[in-house]
Amino acid sequence: MSPADENWPLFKVSKIIGKFSSYEQALAAERIAVASSDSEDALERGPGKRKIKLKTIHSPPPSLAEVPKCGTIFEEDSTSGSSSFTQDTSMHSRSPPNTGDDSSLAINLKNSQDLSNVVTIATVDDVSNSDIMNKLVELQATLNMITLRLNTLESDRQKKYQEVGEDLIKDYLPLKELAQLIEFDEFLQSNEEACKQLVQKYLQCGGKNEADFLRRILSQTLTNSLGTFCSWTGQKNNFRIKDTTIMKLMRGAVCKVFSCSDCLFDKIVMEWLRHSKQRLLREQKN
Repeated sequence: MSPADENWPLFKVSKIIGKFSSYEQALAAERIAVASSDSEDALERGPGKRKIKLKTIHSPPPSLAEVPKCGTIFEEDSTSGSSSFTQDTSMHSRSPPNTGDDSSLAINLKNSQDLSNVVTIATVDDVSNSDIMNKLVELQATLNMITLRLNTLESDRQKKYQEVGEDLIKDYLPLKELAQLIEFDEFLQSNEEACKQLVQKYLQCGGKNEADFLRRILSQTLTNSLGTFCSWTGQKNNFRIKDTTIMKLMRGAVCKVFSCSDCLFDKIVMEWLRHSKQRLLREQKN
């Protein structure tokens, strides 16, 4: 059939479908042939599978130039009607990409090894069992020496208290009346042994600080009733207790235990005497 117009373009014939009397019939037959061809391809690929498109394998970036290339080749299996693909065997031996910082990686690995060595040295003590036993023996010997010295000091302290002899002050303390206070103070001035016994009695009172220690001593020396008739400087016609031998011995005992100044000592004694009346009232109520 010759073309109706000389300007018609010419195309290469890929497949002859048949002969038709009109162009419309030929166009319809062509559409049917194309549709049947697509269905046959789908049957060969299998249900639910799309056409396989070959992807262009691009060259890796410069940082991955040393990594072996691995291509994927798709092959059409004509017997089973299913497509399969083969991978390059170099995929199994794929190495990590080269970041271009091999020197810093080597330094980090070296630092990690050094750190692990330090931790190992710090945690593992290379000491044999015999060395441990020797250290324990030395420690036990040191403890025995300390215990012996403490026992010696304790025995010496008790021995000093026992060597004092007869208790000369037990009949006086605590002082209840003003006349008894004057008599006991005169007795201390003439008897050195009684002064030693009084100081040792004070040292046994104890206390968490100089104020607590001194209040304990005053409570064992004077009653609250007698404290109402005494003052530090003798104001309001009270007995002047500042210059007595009792206060001198009391001051010496406190200074042996604590670093107490004269000003602080005077202040604590004056405060204790000033509150004697309040303590007496509470004592009478109880």
